[in-house]
Amino acid sequence: MSDAPQTIYTIGYEATTMAEFLAALQRAGVRRVLDVRALPLSRRPGFSKS
Repeated sequence: MSDAPQTIYTIGYEATTMAEFLAALQRAGVRRVLDVRALPLSRRPGFSKS
């Protein structure tokens, strides 16, 4: 790992599709996503842990 400064982003997903969510991450140059929800469950397709 380099000593270069790292940027941490936050993003919501409630009003978006998985395709829109992934496109927003790509536009921002995000390379890694960490899900920190206490309960990784969602009624939105593609956003649950499984």
